[in-house]
Amino acid sequence: MPSVLKASADTPSHSPSCSHISSLPTNTPYQTLFNLPENTFQIDLKDLRNRFLQTQRIMHPDAWSSKPEKEKAAAAEYSSLLNKAYETLRSPLKRAEYLLSLRDIELGERDKLEDRKVEFAETVQEVEAVMERNRAGINNALSSFEQAYNRGDYEAAKEACVKLKYWVGVEESAQAKLREM
Repeated sequence: MPSVLKASADTPSHSPSCSHISSLPTNTPYQTLFNLPENTFQIDLKDLRNRFLQTQRIMHPDAWSSKPEKEKAAAAEYSSLLNKAYETLRSPLKRAEYLLSLRDIELGERDKLEDRKVEFAETVQEVEAVMERNRAGINNALSSFEQAYNRGDYEAAKEACVKLKYWVGVEESAQAKLREM
């Protein structure tokens, strides 16, 4: 993975005066790419977006177009990694799954809940009511995950993540049903 050799020690991998890209360790945490604290669930999404745009502006392959092919390829790889990291960190569910994966905890196919209330909603009002109740489930699961993760109870964090995945699935199903109506 590419890394920027930088002129300034206080802005690792974000210096606009970068002149060379070298490799990052393959296990570099996504938060590190944006100079965010590691091992924390809570992220200011506006700050994350600003950091993403700033970093992407520096690391975008177009900014390296006059450099040798090796560095252009490294910039493309870095840019791709930034996009993946940003998409992961901006989604609470993906961020929770990612944080668990850093601790070698994966949600398996058996780790899911099946009850989908949306299938029984027949009117726009019924779907919207499901979505309203669903938001409370999402918020509770997010809160439970964050509390469990912060206290180091990763089994409880995994359970909360499974619930969050369920509630997000309900939300996606409800939105799809509304589009069909």
